[in-house]
Amino acid sequence: MTFDFLGNCAVKYFARSHFTFLLKKAKINYDIFDEQYYLSQYPWLKPAIDAGIVKSGREHF
Repeated sequence: MTFDFLGNCAVKYFARSHFTFLLKKAKINYDIFDEQYYLSQYPWLKPAIDAGIVKSGREHF
């Protein structure tokens, strides 16, 4: 089954908005977030943090 452009956009929008809703409702424990490990897994993120594009690995997560 294929979607036309608008149908495909609607599906992506619904999926993204639903995911965002679930994240807001979820109680995520950020106390266990390991910034150094996260940055080691995403080495391109450190220059973005240094440039002020992203505040931290936690914000990117």
